[in-house]
Amino acid sequence: MAESAPLASEAEIACLAELKSGSHIEETLDPEDDQFLSDATLLRFVRARDANVEKAAKMINACIKWRKEYKPYKITYDDVSGILSLRTVFILGHCKRGFPVMYMTPGAKNPYDADMRVSLMVYLLEETLRL
Repeated sequence: MAESAPLASEAEIACLAELKSGSHIEETLDPEDDQFLSDATLLRFVRARDANVEKAAKMINACIKWRKEYKPYKITYDDVSGILSLRTVFILGHCKRGFPVMYMTPGAKNPYDADMRVSLMVYLLEETLRL
């Protein structure tokens, strides 16, 4: 059985509770993206900012703003199927600790422009959240 991700510390739990109280997250998600702010996602922001409520909230609000503009949840397999057919990036499942694993072939020939490459990475990262 795979080992799960580390449990949250007391400081992280307190920060998460404060963020979930509703007073710090000012931006709202599009209805189609309402599943993004799960506890696991919020905990990643909390950890990225060392359980500092203000810093984590600022980061979350910036992320939500970006998601509303870029709409990463609307990128489909069909949108990136051409670049995926090059078989230079794969989602391989999870490691023993429960984290998503992605394999990339650096330096591989790729005829797609930077925008398509960014779309591919966003699509793959969104998919790892759903695993």
